Amino acid sequence: DYVWSDQSISQVKDTAMEYLNRARKFAEDDEGPSAIFEMREGIFNLGRVVLMVNNNFLILKPAEVLTEVRMLDPMIYSLFLRAFKLKGMDEPKLLAVLNDLRQWLDIAESRLGSVTIDEQALLATGLLSQSQREYHGSLGLTYNGDYELAVLEMRQAACSLGRTLITLKEFSSLVDGAFMDRLSETEPGFYEEILVEHGAYDILPKEITRIIGEAQFLAQRL
Repeated sequence: DYVWSDQSISQVKDTAMEYLNRARKFAEDDEGPSAIFEMREGIFNLGRVVLMVNNNFLILKPAEVLTEVRMLDPMIYSLFLRAFKLKGMDEPKLLAVLNDLRQWLDIAESRLGSVTIDEQALLATGLLSQSQREYHGSLGLTYNGDYELAVLEMRQAACSLGRTLITLKEFSSLVDGAFMDRLSETEPGFYEEILVEHGAYDILPKEITRIIGEAQFLAQRL
């Protein structure tokens, strides 16, 4: 049977640690939203490592990653719950957020037609498609009553859409760690209405630091 190479696993693990290290620096600098964004990216990549160690090759969607992590690694699953704040949303709350997200997806789609640089259009199209998949994934999970998974897909859809909006405004590669600052500058309306309003970026500084520390500790044993 084919297995993931140690090198492939190490690359994803290194990526996770880079996110977590940046998250810790942002936390020390009292930049909460950026710390939370980087922390979540790090933990999501740790989830991917868990799947790779268990030789899972077919998982693509955020909700599928979480479903597998829930079965394979309860401690990292617990980090997902806390970092992404997956508890406490029901169907009406989720549908309200998804409705707001849908409006911004339509805005992004309408802007795509005015992009004149082929490479920029290609990159933005890929990011928009990803955010649409995650949006529809969250919607389906909401109707199925799988609220934890729906919240994760919704949070990821918002970030994918944020990347799309940045790419539509300016065609340049995102510098590591610059996502939240760049988004607040290029698309303040989306940043405030979707990311800040609905993204659960209100985690207390001590809890952010605690989650990062636990994630870094758990990463060492993978």
